[in-house]
Amino acid sequence: MYAVHDLTSMSMGEAYDETQINRHIEDGDILFVKDGFAVMMKAWPTMVEGQSTVFHRLADDWTFEDVFTSEGDDYRAQVADIRDNPSALIARAIDPVAEREEEERAEACAWDQRQQYLLDDA
Repeated sequence: MYAVHDLTSMSMGEAYDETQINRHIEDGDILFVKDGFAVMMKAWPTMVEGQSTVFHRLADDWTFEDVFTSEGDDYRAQVADIRDNPSALIARAIDPVAEREEEERAEACAWDQRQQYLLDDA
């Protein structure tokens, strides 16, 4: 099952960068962005609804059906969900920035604990 990521707090350029560095954003995930909705197609955020000068788009006269039949990857379920019920997707969207910040806090706590063990052993 794919995840839905809420990148609306970012500019489109920042959202693109986030798709490239955030390990939680994976192939097939839906991206809710300021300019609409996109699907992560392998490493490329590709617009499904809306316009963007930053995100990728399908070549003229291509559809997601064409992509499925020529490339073997099936993004039709995500595209259908975007077109049929975008408000449900928005409701289940995850804030990837908050996820990353939580990981950083957990890592800092783990680091503090490791330092404490070293002090206890001294």
